[in-house]
Amino acid sequence: MRAANETSVLASADGVRCASMQAQHGVVPGTSWGSMPAEQRDVWRQLDCDAVVRGERREGGAEPSERHVSRRADGVQRHHDDDDDRGRGRPSEGKLVEASSNTSLAAVWGEKPWQLKLARQAKQLKFYVYEPGDEHGWSAASLTSEHALCKTFQWSGDWELSQRFGASAQRTRDGDAADFYVVPFLSKCYYNFVAKYKLAEMDRAFAQVSKYLRRQGPWWEQRAERHVFFFMSGIGASIVPSWQKHLEPAVFVVAEGDRQADYFRYGHDIVVPGKLSVRPKRKQLSPASRGLLLSFRGSLDATLRDPAGKRVHEKNKLRRWLADLLDEEEDVIYSGHKSARYIDEMDGARFCLIPRGNTPWTRRFFDAAVRGCIPVVLSDPVSFPFEQLIDYSRMTIKLPEQWAPRLAHELRERTNASAMAALQRRLHRAWPAFVYDGGCAFDFLLLELAARKHGYFARHPPVTPNTPQRFWSPSRGRFELSSAEKVGPSWGAGAVAH
Repeated sequence: MRAANETSVLASADGVRCASMQAQHGVVPGTSWGSMPAEQRDVWRQLDCDAVVRGERREGGAEPSERHVSRRADGVQRHHDDDDDRGRGRPSEGKLVEASSNTSLAAVWGEKPWQLKLARQAKQLKFYVYEPGDEHGWSAASLTSEHALCKTFQWSGDWELSQRFGASAQRTRDGDAADFYVVPFLSKCYYNFVAKYKLAEMDRAFAQVSKYLRRQGPWWEQRAERHVFFFMSGIGASIVPSWQKHLEPAVFVVAEGDRQADYFRYGHDIVVPGKLSVRPKRKQLSPASRGLLLSFRGSLDATLRDPAGKRVHEKNKLRRWLADLLDEEEDVIYSGHKSARYIDEMDGARFCLIPRGNTPWTRRFFDAAVRGCIPVVLSDPVSFPFEQLIDYSRMTIKLPEQWAPRLAHELRERTNASAMAALQRRLHRAWPAFVYDGGCAFDFLLLELAARKHGYFARHPPVTPNTPQRFWSPSRGRFELSSAEKVGPSWGAGAVAH
């Protein structure tokens, strides 16, 4: 009993001291040191103040915790153990807000007369889906039989979309009656597992696809511009060097749009959401209840393939620069290392950084969007999914890559609580547009196809005024920076920089 009392007294004294240091320096446990000097941080650790002020300290005391972030020599913030469950970014208790549970197209997009008209036109489309047999080594059935990962890996959106078109009530077996023709060639699957990243092999494969299409009927010869191909990785159609010879009239459905790459045609090709790596979360912390300012985890370097399929490694200039710039920001997680805390860090951050990588895009955008973490995009040439129909300037922030040194200031000092709440509220309404299962992403793809059939975009400007020189933020609104230049190159297939 005496020992227990002594422990209680010591714990009480520690609690007073911890509370005093917290109040004096504005410490946020597990998130920010505030203004606390280095020598007092050692005292904080010795007293295990993180646990004390949270009321988590066990009877009899506990070993000092190491929840704060260390600084590595290469400028990358890293937890003492990136997979340790004690890292920063654990969502704290606070005000919960709820993302929309109405995932219908009308709820997400709207019900204005012009929207309803385009939605009706989308529902009236007819699709012819080619069915190459197993004797064709490039057929979806053959590929997925030999390589099961093609149904589940990061770039398997082509498999999922092929299945959706195949099962659609709008599918027709009459090619003459079709509005569009779906070619279920899993290009990224073939590139990875069959061609082994060799570009010459991809050219040979697409020559076979083209030959097959000509044998199926007159539609490829007569209506090539109504044929739909899938290129679901950031390097898009560049994995087929001769695409302009074999495929140029066709519509490409891509998971990334690069406005400065010759293999992406803005307004002709369709950018769709990539594959989520997290589940949507309905009840989320409000921005004001999130302890982290900014979160990012992803590769800081580029791992590429040359035309013969050999690995090539390049430094990512923008991401490395950001690592140096954000090194001293205490309420920021910026790391090139994977962590079991990835989801918790997003859930506990007001903003999620989406910097350009090998290509302009990253699926972290969609992960952030469905977890209520406001995406902050530093990718000048990016083209967003369905951006001609959805206004990204009302739910995201896009800043010039050259403004990387201003990033923390722009978010901390120029984005107030009401602006953050408004961005998150609009994100809550829009999130189903980025999800296929339980969302309406496929419906948006049909809208895009209907718009192409009926010439909609020739009469209506894009809803998001996005170009490599156009940006937006709550404090600045939409603005143009004619001198904007991206920081370092992007890469297409064959490790070709642009």
